[in-house]
Amino acid sequence: MKLFFVILFLFSGCGDSPLLNTESAKKKNENIQFQSTVNFSNLRGTQADSRGNDVSKNEYDIQGIWQIGPNLNQENKIIILITDVDGNRIDLPLEIKPYIWMPDMGHGSFPIKVTRIETGLIELSEIFFTMGGYWDFILEFQSNDTIIDEVKWPLNL
Repeated sequence: MKLFFVILFLFSGCGDSPLLNTESAKKKNENIQFQSTVNFSNLRGTQADSRGNDVSKNEYDIQGIWQIGPNLNQENKIIILITDVDGNRIDLPLEIKPYIWMPDMGHGSFPIKVTRIETGLIELSEIFFTMGGYWDFILEFQSNDTIIDEVKWPLNL
């Protein structure tokens, strides 16, 4: 009988049960948005954004807005909005490489499809979270296969 209570105690203290799928658990992830500011001061050479500004001398606001998700075991989509300090949508002369990573488990899920919709607006689709838990949503900004900067957004599913 003591063994039963020890097992019950261990499982009840390990966070949310993956066996329970309550409405409150679903609602906690609704309308999740991410926001970060980046600068590319370590970018070598002069490269201009779509408004002609030197990328290495400016800051940019990166915002992520879920269109679908975040959900487990189905496709998720997020819109990335990139703006300058004045709020103007901007295209950067850098490649965006997104991926998701689960540090506690040592694996990720990728590739993620990147589609430019219009100036400063990018859709990331074919995002699949394979299990519940803590994930990092990472956007790498690259030039010539060199990471210039990255944004990392935490996410619990």
